[in-house]
Amino acid sequence: MTRDLITLGFKGSKSKATEWPNITFSNPTFELSFLLGFYDGEGKEGRTDIRVGSNVILQQIKQKFKIPFEIDTSDGKFRLTLGAQLLNLMQSVYPKSLHRKRGHFNTRVQLNPEEYFTQLMNPRLLRILLNHFSPDKLAKIMDLKDTAIIHHLMKEWKIISYFIPPDYQDRFIDTKMIEGT
Repeated sequence: MTRDLITLGFKGSKSKATEWPNITFSNPTFELSFLLGFYDGEGKEGRTDIRVGSNVILQQIKQKFKIPFEIDTSDGKFRLTLGAQLLNLMQSVYPKSLHRKRGHFNTRVQLNPEEYFTQLMNPRLLRILLNHFSPDKLAKIMDLKDTAIIHHLMKEWKIISYFIPPDYQDRFIDTKMIEGT
């Protein structure tokens, strides 16, 4: 396993990792899950930031996930705030991270949730998320005021939501049974 991680580009101990691994993820939600694992190791409970000994990896994360916050070096380490929206999304796509670090984080006033959502999304990621979450649920996860921006991007990118609520089939079967009696 160690050789596999080194082959994929991971280097060093946890807080001295120098760069984001050179992995091509087959699904963009895997990148979110990977970042959540990194947060589980380097994040602080109850906060949305990560602190590490390498500025390079934080620059790569900031660029890859279009994080609007600056890297802080005031305490001798490098610290990057991931933000509530990104952390909430990461936890939603992979519910099995460290329990003690989980929780719903509220978006701060200085960040426009709709603007960040637009920057973070791409057609592939939005399509995959809409296969797992209804537009209403995704809006709640991302602290959006409503689903307008989601529907706007769906229209712009010609995305049809195929989300089927878990109880839909049960309701359909129950309805058919009632109609048949």
